[in-house]
Amino acid sequence: MSDVEEFGVRAYRDSVVVIRNEKETKTDSGIILVEGAQELPSEGKIVSVGSGHMFDNGEMRPLDVFVGDKVLFGKFAGKKIIVNGIEHVVLKEEEILAILTYDQTKDHVQSDIEQP
Repeated sequence: MSDVEEFGVRAYRDSVVVIRNEKETKTDSGIILVEGAQELPSEGKIVSVGSGHMFDNGEMRPLDVFVGDKVLFGKFAGKKIIVNGIEHVVLKEEEILAILTYDQTKDHVQSDIEQP
């Protein structure tokens, strides 16, 4: 067992660790999607935030996001890691497209951002 799996994971400097929202298994019209047809969610919840961005002169700027923030990011952004059997995504702060402030009772956010 690696150190990451045994002790958890903590974001470093200008990185954040995100747990992706669950994959959609059914369309709005009720069609059940097979594993290969399920789209990767591009939103998730931040579970760890690094200390900040280090400039060349040694100054540190704290990140603009916090643990618990729900964020929108590119479908293929970041690096996928598995910690205690749970998939996490490690992102640089600049890979975060938006902080979501929508009503928590809704299922998801519709985005007009085009993904490649």
